[in-house]
Amino acid sequence: MKLPSYSSMSAPKKIGTRDKPIFDFTLKNVSPGISPSVYAIPNFPLESKDIFFNSSISITDLQYLGQVDTIYEEELSPTTPLSGVEKYELWISKSTSSKPKDPIQFHQDFQLLKKSHVIKGEKLFQETKPPGFEKHWNDYSSDSDFTPIAEKQQETPPKLTIDQANVVKNEVLLKQPPKVGLVKRETRGKFNEEEVSFDRYLGKLKFYQLKKRFGFISLDEDGSDVFLCEDDLVLSGISYKKFKEDVFNKVEIRLEFNIKKYIENNKEKRKAINITLENESQQSII
Repeated sequence: MKLPSYSSMSAPKKIGTRDKPIFDFTLKNVSPGISPSVYAIPNFPLESKDIFFNSSISITDLQYLGQVDTIYEEELSPTTPLSGVEKYELWISKSTSSKPKDPIQFHQDFQLLKKSHVIKGEKLFQETKPPGFEKHWNDYSSDSDFTPIAEKQQETPPKLTIDQANVVKNEVLLKQPPKVGLVKRETRGKFNEEEVSFDRYLGKLKFYQLKKRFGFISLDEDGSDVFLCEDDLVLSGISYKKFKEDVFNKVEIRLEFNIKKYIENNKEKRKAINITLENESQQSII
C-alpha cells in the first residue's frame, strides 16, 4: 500500500536498532492509519499479531498472574543485628492475606489449584509466624516439657459456720507462743519424781511473806499445811497485784487447788497448783 501524499515527514518511517530495523512502515503489509504520526506507533506489521500475548498460553493461566498478592523483600544480611521490633516489622511486611474478598471466586480458584497440583490445600494459607510465636502448643509432642494449662475457674472461698469459726478462733488463741517468764516459772516447778492429785482441795491462806514470795495454806479437812509460791499463783492466772494487796490489808483469802507431791532434798513435800480463788470458783459454777 502506498502512503498518502499528505503524510507528515516528521514521523519516523522505521523503528529499530542501528544494524537491523524492527518495523518498516514503508512496507505494503502495514495496516492503514490516519497519519504517520499516529500509525507510526500503534500500526505494526500484520504478521506480528502476537508481539505482546502468546496465544499458546490460556487466558485462565494468564489470569492467575494477577492473583499474586505477596511481595517478598530481599533478606537482610545475616550479620546485621535486628531488634524485636525490627524482626516483627520485617515479618509483617512479608505477610499478607491470601484470601480473596469474593468467597465464591476463592472456592473456584482453590479447586482449580488442587486439581492442577499447583498447591496443596493444607499449605494454601501457611504463612511465616512472627518472632516469638514460631510454635503453637499443638506443635509440641507429648514427650516435651510443654503442657497446656487449662484456665482456672474462680473458686468461691468455703464458708464457715459460727461453731467452726469459734473453734478456729480458739485454736489460734491456744497456739500463741508462751511468754519467756512463764516458761521459766514452769521449769522451776518441775521435779524428777512428782504426782498431781485429781481431787480439788479447799483451804485458807495461813500466811504469805511478800518479800520472800511464798507462804502456806491450811487445809480445811485436817488443818495441815500446803506450800504456796508466786510461780504457781502466776501460772494459775491469779492477779498477783490484787493478791498482794489483800495480803497487805490482811483480807481473808480462801483458795481451791490441786496438790502436787514431789521429792526435794530426800524429803516428800507438797504444794498447791492450778489455784483459783474460792469466790471466783463459786461464781463460775453459778
